[in-house]
Amino acid sequence: MAATNSSISLEDTKRMQDPFEFSRQLDYRQFEMLDYKDADLQDVTAYQVRYTHPVAETRFLPEQFIRVTSAVRRIPVDITLNSSNEPRNQNTDTGLGDTNIFDAFTLGVGTNYKWGVGPSVTFPTNQSNKDGKRFGNDNWRVGLAGIGMVRFSPRDQGILIFNWQKDVHGDDIPVEQFNFQPAYSHSFNRGWYILSSGIWRFDLENETHYIPIALGVGKVFRFKGKLMHAFIEPQWVIDSDDKDKNGNFVPQPDFLVRLGFTLMLSR
Repeated sequence: MAATNSSISLEDTKRMQDPFEFSRQLDYRQFEMLDYKDADLQDVTAYQVRYTHPVAETRFLPEQFIRVTSAVRRIPVDITLNSSNEPRNQNTDTGLGDTNIFDAFTLGVGTNYKWGVGPSVTFPTNQSNKDGKRFGNDNWRVGLAGIGMVRFSPRDQGILIFNWQKDVHGDDIPVEQFNFQPAYSHSFNRGWYILSSGIWRFDLENETHYIPIALGVGKVFRFKGKLMHAFIEPQWVIDSDDKDKNGNFVPQPDFLVRLGFTLMLSR
């Protein structure tokens, strides 16, 4: 298998980073939580696979696409306190997490901008380990998600993504989540680009959060004629709240790395 980049144009690089690119795409994302605030937790990882499918392109609805995301999580078990009275884990377990579907409707289209919103639903497809610990929340969640993009120049673009969800059915711990992702990318020649796309996560139900800043690098290339890109993005948490509204400790990361790749299948 051979990958080449001799035919990668600036437009190819921008297409691979465009959240409104109207094509079938397959994404893989991995989040490695490498350091935690006031906790000695190891091997905490989230793996995500997402499929994007365009479903409409009409006069009244310029673009509509559905994104289906499934996750696998590696979580700590056998958590105890170390000599500094900080939580630490002895072992980890890996299992299937939840599945999210986002049906996005592109409502605004301009020369250098696009924006859209749509319903977001999360299904509790997660498993539980032999001790009954689940790899996700067992409630059904519904809400609203949105995407906005602005091109500042032929090489620079900004993106805003949000996803708000609240549980509507189930007996698990109550959930109300809000994720906000401000992103920026600058494209170079030959498929190279830099990006910053840290996801700000807020647990509105339990009143905890963490906010990272990020700086990464990526590369667009062709594999058997199809466009792909891969990236790695270290993220540093600059603000977090690890005590919930009842005073319980909720581990929050201090440093994490996001990496992944995207394969553009076809329209």
